[in-house]
Amino acid sequence: MAKVELKQPIVQEISETIKDAQSLVVVDYRGLTVAEDTQLRKNLREAGVTYKVYKNTLVNRAIEGTEFESLKDVLEGPNAFAVSTEDATAPARVLAEFAKKAPSLEIKAGVVEGTYYDAEGMKQIASVPSREVLLSKLLGSLQSPITNLARVLNQIAEKGGAADAAADAVDGDLADKKVGVCIYQFSDNFMTLFRTELQSYLESKGFKAENIKIVDGANDQATQSGQIDNFITEGVDVMIINPVNSSSAATITDKVVDAGIPLVYINREPDETEEQRWADNNWDVTYVGCDARQSGTFQGEIISDLGLDALDFNGNGKVDYIMVEGDPENVDAQYRTEFSVKALEDAGLEVNCLTDQVGNWQQDQAQQIVANALGQYGNDVEVVFCNNDAMAMGALQAIQSAGRTVGKDIYLVGVDALSEALEAVIAGNLTGTVFNDHFSQSHSAADAAINYLTGAGNEHYIGCDYVKVTKDNAQEILDMVK
Repeated sequence: MAKVELKQPIVQEISETIKDAQSLVVVDYRGLTVAEDTQLRKNLREAGVTYKVYKNTLVNRAIEGTEFESLKDVLEGPNAFAVSTEDATAPARVLAEFAKKAPSLEIKAGVVEGTYYDAEGMKQIASVPSREVLLSKLLGSLQSPITNLARVLNQIAEKGGAADAAADAVDGDLADKKVGVCIYQFSDNFMTLFRTELQSYLESKGFKAENIKIVDGANDQATQSGQIDNFITEGVDVMIINPVNSSSAATITDKVVDAGIPLVYINREPDETEEQRWADNNWDVTYVGCDARQSGTFQGEIISDLGLDALDFNGNGKVDYIMVEGDPENVDAQYRTEFSVKALEDAGLEVNCLTDQVGNWQQDQAQQIVANALGQYGNDVEVVFCNNDAMAMGALQAIQSAGRTVGKDIYLVGVDALSEALEAVIAGNLTGTVFNDHFSQSHSAADAAINYLTGAGNEHYIGCDYVKVTKDNAQEILDMVK
């Protein structure tokens, strides 16, 4: 199934959310802690405001031709969206008040009752008192009691209390639910970030810590299959699985579906045939993650943007590169390898692969591969592609040991935007990387699990976007992930 088809329902969801909106506010939420994010969501919910994180590309599509189209210019970087259908000023007011204690929260712009306001304008909107405050002042100015009006206001308050009680009831229900999470390998740097954030976010949504069980597949499919069997025996209510081998997805799906347990795949995407099978059978199975083709494309674009004159150190008119791949059975490794090179070719560059070897995502293996390649091909090596940052950091060690300098006589790119990789980009020791957004992915995975548990359901593909990282924005990304 084409990704554009799978993403269309998300666009429709956004369209439905804003259809009757009195206001839509765009905020930069980077830098908020999990605790701050949880409190902010609670404050907005209590004010009757819908608050969600969506990809800019999808929002851009949804607001086209609407009164919110003027917000397109601020849809850059990670954004969250606050929507109110009742009190037009509520999002700005709650967000501005919260930002006083959490200055990393930034109101970028908004549309209130059909009018666009920039950041400064939204400050003025935030100063408008709430409907309840205005009503209170009005009542206070009247000399005689208005019993009927007071009764109505009490009823409104009671309805608000009922809404909160309903929300609390949902949280209570989640507290009793068991979540089984299988990670392909705990030692993987990115998955460490992912599972840590996933645990925190699930707890913030109302799950008890003791009901969240996260296990290490130790990069062995047989081990992971046994763990899935154990989860079924233990009676978990939902599973979140990062498969050791994407090729095992069909077997995993059949086992979990037969047990009547909703399933959320993460990070390693099953093939399109498998995803189509979920749709054809209307199973409670979805994939949450990024399209690895995009990450490979971004890697290639980082290099192609340099131009042949900067790349062609040996003067042969070609880009001579070495490729260090992750697990060859992993579709992410396959796509990153294929599409990084394709991006160079699409840019009109002639390429020459000196060697393509498997580093299995490991820093030490990549260091050895690159050291050997530099020893064999010497100065003919112009670019080193690594499928992840761990391997890129190993490659950097080999490059420096060989007396080469990134940016001067060789280029190096990775994927994941690990802190050490971002620091290397800032220092000029890594040409670029690609941000594999563990915040967005882990939160979306948890939200998908909650949707299954609450009967809301999901689309069978929930996409997140990568972010291209160069020296221009590396500090910005580093500030967000630290």
